[in-house]
Amino acid sequence: MERTDFILHTDRVPILNDRGVQIDEVALPEKITPVPRRRCGVSEGHTYYKGAGIIYQGHYANECDRHVLRLSENPVAYQRYTVIYPELYQQYGIFTFPHQPIFSDYEGGCGKKEENLPVMQKKFERSAIQEIVDMLETPIKGHRIYAFRLKELQGSYKDTILLITYILSENFNSAWDKNLWADIMCYGYVRDLADWFVSDQSAHKLGTIYALLHSIMKADKCLYEEIVHETVGLEQMGISICPMLLPGL
Repeated sequence: MERTDFILHTDRVPILNDRGVQIDEVALPEKITPVPRRRCGVSEGHTYYKGAGIIYQGHYANECDRHVLRLSENPVAYQRYTVIYPELYQQYGIFTFPHQPIFSDYEGGCGKKEENLPVMQKKFERSAIQEIVDMLETPIKGHRIYAFRLKELQGSYKDTILLITYILSENFNSAWDKNLWADIMCYGYVRDLADWFVSDQSAHKLGTIYALLHSIMKADKCLYEEIVHETVGLEQMGISICPMLLPGL
């Protein structure tokens, strides 16, 4: 048996309830392979389909019903627990419960808040997305699948500094507690723009830069050190720099 025999290739996205019963499905124009830990799949032609299901490994909740297993308690008031439906573990599809209790997006799907993606794609020059090629409707109200292609990019820590400069000067912002670095491609290009917005308020700018620097420091301390040294001239290995020290804040 080949290793590829264990890899899922499909042009059907099942829609399942919290008991694992399939209640509907979405037909795709081509076969995709799910991207691990993301609600996205990619075709052989390198088209990505965001919202085309996920290989389920758990979600967040504020209350635990008798069917879920509590994995951990989180220090975040709006998603208190990491939980899992054990019978759904490693199943693939869109599931009819939210991934996070504060958002309506179903697990593996893209709901109302993702409608911002095409808008921000046109505005944001340092997007990692080359183009959105299609938006596919699903049987779930308010949910779509976004098909897009990524740019061919290369980069270094200098691109991260250019990204910081760009988002400060053009007033682009994201959530303060988001793992922003997970959405950055080739050091300085944003792959997921759905949660971004325009604001010139200092609180939003501070939160965005904090989120970016904090997530960089957790992922790559050497990269973080290079950015800090280049921008403010300090040697701060492993110590989070105050965003207010950066030019533009």
